[in-house]
Formats: sequence, C-alpha cells, structure tokens
Amino acid sequence: MPDHFRSRLIGLLLAAAVCVIGETKDAVVITVVLFVNALIGHAQERRAERSPEAPRRMPVAVARVRRDAGC
Repeated sequence: MPDHFRSRLIGLLLAAAVCVIGETKDAVVITVVLFVNALIGHAQERRAERSPEAPRRMPVAVARVRRDAGC
C-alpha cells in the first residue's frame, strides 16, 4: 500500500491536508479519500497479481474416448 502514496498528486493532496489544519473537516475528508483510494488500488493490484494463477487452480477435465469400437 505504501506505493500508492508515492505519486506527486497524492503528495500534493497530503500537503494540502496538512496545510488546512485549521479546517478540520477538509483535512479529514482529504485524508479519508486518500486512504480509501489506497485501499481500492491495493485490492486491484492484489487481484491482478492473482489472475495468472486462476487457470492453474481450475479443475482438469478427464475424458475417456473410444475409438474404432467395431463399427
């Protein structure tokens, strides 16, 4: 999750949250939005990392085939 806070825009928003300390509501809203954004980004990255593993976890189909059964 720390990777989500390395963007320049995120840094700017964090600085804005610190600068608006007098406006507690604004600072809290900015901080909450940043953390929700980081959580969503983390969840999406986790799913993306797991997606190549999905076909390996699928069950393997087994079939019996009869050929030249005396027809």
